[in-house]
Amino acid sequence: MRSREKARLQALWMAYDNATAGADALLNPHSHHTALSVAR
Repeated sequence: MRSREKARLQALWMAYDNATAGADALLNPHSHHTALSVAR
C-alpha cells in the first residue's frame, strides 16, 4: 500500500475514532474509557 493511501486511511480512522468517542462521551458522560483517553 502506498504511504499516501495509508496516511489517508489512518486519518479517516482517527476521525471515526474521535467521532465515536465524542458520541460516547455525550451519551455516557460518566464513561472515562474513550478513544481519546486510550490514544494518550
